[in-house]
Amino acid sequence: MITVHVPFIRPALERGGDLHWAGDAGSLRGRPGTVLVEKLASRDYTYLPPVLAAIGHLSGSCTPRAAGAWVFTTALIAYWLQVTSRAHRGAHPR
Repeated sequence: MITVHVPFIRPALERGGDLHWAGDAGSLRGRPGTVLVEKLASRDYTYLPPVLAAIGHLSGSCTPRAAGAWVFTTALIAYWLQVTSRAHRGAHPR
């Protein structure tokens, strides 16, 4: 949640006043891929474990989902750092 809060939620609340803020040059909002990131980070997937448990496939899905969570977190942090470093270089040329 921290990796979604810092680049998405906090800037939206601080600079835009609500979660529907469109973004600016220093944020991830409004950039390509943002919609996909927000969909992956949503709670839509919370319904998957009970369904998998009901059909007897929960144990086989835990490891891939845990690994996927770390891949998602790492990729999001790397992308956020890349975007913010570009924004800072553009704002303060050497």
